Amino acid sequence: MHPVTASTASAPEPSAAYEGSRWEEFYRAHPSARFFKERRYLLLEFPQLLSATHVAEIGCGCGSSILPVLKANPGARATCTDISTTCLDQLLAAAAAEGVPRERVAVFPADATDPAAAPAFVGHGADCLLIMFTLSAVPPEQQAVMLRHAWAALAPGGRLMIRDHGLYDMVQLRIPADQWVAPSLYKRGDGTMAYFFSTEELDHRAACAGFRTAECKYVTVVNRNRKTGMELRRVFVHGVFEKVGSTAEG
Repeated sequence: MHPVTASTASAPEPSAAYEGSRWEEFYRAHPSARFFKERRYLLLEFPQLLSATHVAEIGCGCGSSILPVLKANPGARATCTDISTTCLDQLLAAAAAEGVPRERVAVFPADATDPAAAPAFVGHGADCLLIMFTLSAVPPEQQAVMLRHAWAALAPGGRLMIRDHGLYDMVQLRIPADQWVAPSLYKRGDGTMAYFFSTEELDHRAACAGFRTAECKYVTVVNRNRKTGMELRRVFVHGVFEKVGSTAEG
C-alpha cells in the first residue's frame, strides 16, 4: 500500500456497525487537532515505543497518540490509518505544526472493520502497532477483523499495544439503560459506539487473531474535580501482544 495524504485519498465505505460516517461528522465538527490532549503517558506505559523504528496505528484520529511518540523518538516513522479522511488531514497538519518532517508520517484511509480492506494492511512490517480506544468503538465481531488487520501490519515479533475502556469503569456505570445495545456495548448520543472490556475478553480476542500475550491487565485512575471534590474512578485495559506464527487465525 503506497502512503497517500488524506486530502487526495478516496474515503472508504464505512461498515454499518462501525458508524464510520458518525466519526467523519465528529471530526468535521471539531476541526482543531487539539480536541484530544496528547497521550504522553503512553511512553511510560509502552516503553518499547521509544526504541521502535516503525510505529503503526489503527484508528489514529487526529494524532493524540502517535504525535507524542514521534516527538519523543526522532528515529521513528509512522504509518497511520483511520476511517475518517478529515482526521487524517488534521493529523498531518498537527505533525507539521510540531515540526515533524512529512516523510516520517504516512497515512491512508481504511475501514479497519472490513475484511475486504485486508490488502491495505498487509506488509507494513511495523515494530509496534497502536490501537488506542478504537477497538471499543466497534462491536465484538468487528473487533476480530480489526485485530487480524493489526496482525498483518506487524513484522514477525512485532508488538500490538492496546489501551481501552475497562469493565466497570465509572463511565460505564453511569450509562442510561436506553443506550445499551448489547452486553458491555452501548451507543452514545452522537451515534458512536463504546465497548467495555474485561482482561479475559481482550486476551481471548488477541489470541484468536494469532497473538501471544505479553501483558494484559487493568489500569485504574482516579480523576478528581478540584472545584467540587467529586471523584471519577476510571478503569482501563492495558495489553501488549506479540505477533507469532506465519498466518493469523480466524
